Amino acid sequence: MTEAIYKVGDILEFTEVVPRQFGLWVGPVRGLVVKISDPGYEYLSYRLLLSGTVGTTKNMTLSWAFEKDIVSAAKRVGHVDISALMFMENDEPDYAMLFTAATIAQAADLKNENEKLKAELAKETLKRIRAEAEYEEKAKENERLSNAQRYLDLSNENRELKALNDELRKSIPEYNRLALEHFACTEKIKKLEGENEPLKKENEELRAANEKLAEVNARYLQSMTCAEKQMTEAAKRIYEAREHMNVCYTVSNA
Repeated sequence: MTEAIYKVGDILEFTEVVPRQFGLWVGPVRGLVVKISDPGYEYLSYRLLLSGTVGTTKNMTLSWAFEKDIVSAAKRVGHVDISALMFMENDEPDYAMLFTAATIAQAADLKNENEKLKAELAKETLKRIRAEAEYEEKAKENERLSNAQRYLDLSNENRELKALNDELRKSIPEYNRLALEHFACTEKIKKLEGENEPLKKENEELRAANEKLAEVNARYLQSMTCAEKQMTEAAKRIYEAREHMNVCYTVSNA
C-alpha cells in the first residue's frame, strides 16, 4: 500500500476549495479521516466524516475522495486518535455512533425551526387579539355616539313640539285643538320615519363591518391551522429521526 499523506484521526479543513465529490458544501468544511483505502489505482482513497454547511443548513455526513483531490485543498488543523476504537474485523469505524451524531445535529435544527414556528404563531395570535379589541372599542364608541345623537335630536324635537303646542293652545279655538294635535302627531310620525332611514343605513354598515371582521378572523384561524400542521410535521420528523437512531443503535449492537 502506498504511504498515505494523512493518518486516520487527522482533522482537515477545506476553506477556499471543497472537492466536488463532497457535494454542494459551502466552506469552510472540516473532515475527520476515518478510513484510508488502496483501491489499486495511482492514488489512495479517503473516507471522511464531514461537518459544515450545505445551502443554509448545518450538516454532518460521510463521504469518499481521492488523496490527490484532498491534498491540494486541505489544511491539517488537528488530530483525534480513534485507532483504539477500530475493533471490527473489516477495519470499519463505528458508523452507528457517527450517524447518531449527525441525527442529533439534524434534530437540533428541527427544534430551532419549531421554535421559530411557535414565535410566528404567537405573533399572529397577538395581532388577532389586538384587532378584535380595536373592533370592540370602535363598536362601543359608535353605539355611544349614536345614542347621544338620538337623545339630542329627541330633546330638540320635544322643545320644538312644546313651543308649537303652547302657541296652538293660545291662538286656535278649542274646537280645532284636537284636529291640530292630530296633524302635529302625523307630521311627527313622518319625521321619525325619515330619521329612521339613516339608522337603518348605519345598521347595514355595522353588519357589513361585522362580516368583514369575520373574514379576517377566518384568515387568522387558517394561518394558525397551517402553523399547527407545520409544528406537527416537525414533531413527526423528530420522532422519525429518533426511530432511525434507535434502529442504527440496534444494528450496531447486533
